[in-house]
Amino acid sequence: MGEGLAELAELARSAVEGIADPHLLVASIAGDLSRHWGATDLVGPDPDRVALECELVARRRRRSGPDRAAELLDVCAAQLREAGALRDLEGLRRVAALVAMLPYLTAEPPVAVRAHRAA
Repeated sequence: MGEGLAELAELARSAVEGIADPHLLVASIAGDLSRHWGATDLVGPDPDRVALECELVARRRRRSGPDRAAELLDVCAAQLREAGALRDLEGLRRVAALVAMLPYLTAEPPVAVRAHRAA
């Protein structure tokens, strides 16, 4: 599964590589948090608000015990605050890629990764 996660990380990274608008990246992160983790659906989100949502989702996940995704959501929150404060486009891309792949950390790699392997 480690190989599958590496491929997933590569695909997630390539998906956000061409996005040059920081607002779009932050909105993408917020959308993934809402869609996959049940975070509040934010309109016109800013990095600090989305970072707070990351922390809230992590806190909810920890209620049932130790959780690797919760740890990574906390990392995302910290990186998002830093990237947002510095207006660091590359940092926002890293966070967007990580948040996009988080749902698959404990699951079978998605169909796109399996198709990529077969090619």
